[in-house]
This record gives sequence, structure tokens and C-alpha cells, in this order.
Amino acid sequence: MRYWSAAVAMCSLLFSACVPQAFEQVDFRSHLTQEERKSLAGGKTVDKVHTSYWRFKPRQIYWQGPLLAKQDSSGKFQFTPYGTWIGYYKSGAVRDTTVYSAKAKAWRVRFYQENGSLYVVTNTVPKTVNGRPFSESQDIQFRNGNKLDTVLIRRWGCFQNDGKTVLDEQIEFDASGRRKAVMKIK
Repeated sequence: MRYWSAAVAMCSLLFSACVPQAFEQVDFRSHLTQEERKSLAGGKTVDKVHTSYWRFKPRQIYWQGPLLAKQDSSGKFQFTPYGTWIGYYKSGAVRDTTVYSAKAKAWRVRFYQENGSLYVVTNTVPKTVNGRPFSESQDIQFRNGNKLDTVLIRRWGCFQNDGKTVLDEQIEFDASGRRKAVMKIK
């Protein structure tokens, strides 16, 4: 049963780290004030702290962090998260912390269980492979929040192709450090 929950967690990491987040774009856009929209329309960049709330518990923050917004020549909003973002469980406990490098090119996410123990650390770095943007990630899952007891190390990458995410490959190592078979997915 433990491996099933790990698989579900890894799938959520994959989609949260690699898929262009339509949810994020809608969320960012919906929280722009009238003044911010006027500034953006005037060609200015808006630097703000973005805050979202749980849908059914509006007093509890869902996630929060610094965000740059600008409007391109076609009128579409462009959002760039930077610095440290914090996600929360409905209970108010910290779910994850994401630290973006300059211009959100690379990021590191630390996922926590609701009791505060460290669960997974993910590092993602953008690269160019065969002339296409490629995101390369490494996930390290810990047993019972112990940073010295690694359950799984997983390396994977994905391409963006016509707005769709294509998982390139997945390399896993078991708890003993032995490499598992490479999965090629196209």
C-alpha cells in the first residue's frame, strides 16, 4: 500500500512540475486588481505577492508567493513566479515550499506531510535537447521524514510539444541504490 501512495505522489509531482499549469494562469489572472490591470495595459510590470485561498474554506490560504506580471504585445498576460512560494493544506499546515531561481528557470520543491515531516524533494532544471525546451527533474522520497533514509530516487524529464507534455524517460533507483529498468515513454 505504501508504494501505491508513493506512485500517486510521484504522479502529482510530475504533473505539477512539468505540465503548463492552466490552473495557475487562470488563478493568477483572476487575482489581478483593476489598478494592476490598468498598469499592465499601460505597459508596466506588476510585482506583487499572489495569494490564493482554498475554495471551500476561504479563510485558509492555499498558496502564496511573489509574482511578476506583464502584458505582451498581443494582450495576453505573462506571469513569472519567483522567490519562495508556500502551499498549505486545508488544515493550515505547510504542504510544500517552492524556491524559484532567477526568472523561474529552475526550481526546488520540498513536499511535507501534514504532520510537518519532509516527504519528497524535487529539483527541476530546464535544458535544451535536440533544439527543444526540456525539463529535467530529480525526486528524492524519504521514509518517515528522515533525510538519511531514502525510499526512492527518480530522475525524469519532459518536453513541451504543441502545448502537451511528453514524458521522455524515467529512471528509478530502489532503496538499496540499485538502478531499476529505464522506461522510455513517447
